[in-house]
Amino acid sequence: MTVTLTSSAALAQDGMPIEGLLAVDFTASQTSPGIFDFSANGNGNLSNVGYMSFQLHKTIDFTGKAPTMVGTFTITAENGDTLTGTLAGTLGVPGSTGYNTFSGQITVTAGTGRFQSASGIVSFSGFSKNNSGTGNAVYSFKGVLHM
Repeated sequence: MTVTLTSSAALAQDGMPIEGLLAVDFTASQTSPGIFDFSANGNGNLSNVGYMSFQLHKTIDFTGKAPTMVGTFTITAENGDTLTGTLAGTLGVPGSTGYNTFSGQITVTAGTGRFQSASGIVSFSGFSKNNSGTGNAVYSFKGVLHM
């Protein structure tokens, strides 16, 4: 039998996995032809974070060959600790029912409390339904945080 011991420094280097789901409600407004500003708020649960709230502000650009999005986010744990950073991704073509798929990544650039000095890249995918300026979306996250 072989036993391998891993130091806490090695675990810190490998990072802390996070994975989970969240649901948001959003509002959107057109800022120029093909460009839309989105604000979203929601709740979810991420492993190693717990129940949390999610705030997002993003711009979606429909003027290129493929729609793209960029923005900023804040994840707030139940105790008030936060993760903040940027978001980038692409959108699929909306289906005939108005649902749209999207995917991308968030880049964690800062944190407070137990997430002090956090960084990392977390992939996301999901789908949304837009109803003339308001809608709902579901995100699935999976990635690693480094402290």
